[in-house]
Order: sequence, then C-alpha cells, then structure tokens
Amino acid sequence: MVTPRKQLEMYLAENVIITSKPTDVLTYWASNESRFPSLAAMARDILAIPATTVPSEAAFSRGGELITKRRNRLGGDTVTAIMCLDSWFEG
Repeated sequence: MVTPRKQLEMYLAENVIITSKPTDVLTYWASNESRFPSLAAMARDILAIPATTVPSEAAFSRGGELITKRRNRLGGDTVTAIMCLDSWFEG
C-alpha cells in the first residue's frame, strides 16, 4: 500500500494538463481514487463542506439563544454538545 505522503508526492509530480473546458473536481478524484485513495478521501471530505455562511450564522444565532444570563457559565464543550444534539434532533 502506498502511504499518503507518497501519494501526495506522486500527485504533485504529475504534469499539469491545461484544457479549455472546465473540469469537475469530484469527477477527477473519483477517476483517480485507485491511484490516490487517501488524497481522494481527503478531497471528498473537504469538498463536502458547504461554501456558505448560513450554517455558521445559524450557529451563532442558536448560541446566543442558548447562552443566557442564567446560563453564562456553560463551558465550550457543553455548549458544543448541546448544539450538536439540538441539530441532530432537528434533522
């Protein structure tokens, strides 16, 4: 098995192909997953992150509702856990 480090070295050593048509990044990683399994998995994880600020704005809004004058001593881990549970129950 090729290590992730070696996969990265192989990927960076590849020649760049310049085309006039746009390339779908997910299609690229799907077709090259057998050569770069660790990099493909990492790319899928990173590309799955939504390119929007709406979830973070919603989290700040929910955090403001959760942390009140009476609950101002909740620790960060506790707030995160409550918000995760709340999100899972809504989903």
